[in-house]
Amino acid sequence: MTDTIYTKAQEEFIRQRAQNMLVEWCDRIIRGGDTKAMLTLDPKDPYVRYACDRSTPWMSDKGGGQFKMLGSGWTAAASFLKR
Repeated sequence: MTDTIYTKAQEEFIRQRAQNMLVEWCDRIIRGGDTKAMLTLDPKDPYVRYACDRSTPWMSDKGGGQFKMLGSGWTAAASFLKR
């Protein structure tokens, strides 16, 4: 994620909160009407970093604070809503 060292409990919190935020990010894209739109996010945000740095990333970092939602992100957001 970053150079910051988190405890296991903190890592779990980041994972859970990132999943929640993923739904919000996908919703923002859908409401904007352009499913290929870039999200403008803080690249240092730990939740954004988690979403990009996973072994199967949810988003790709295009640089300059621009992020593209990947298919795996859409799938994870839908799965999160089902539970």
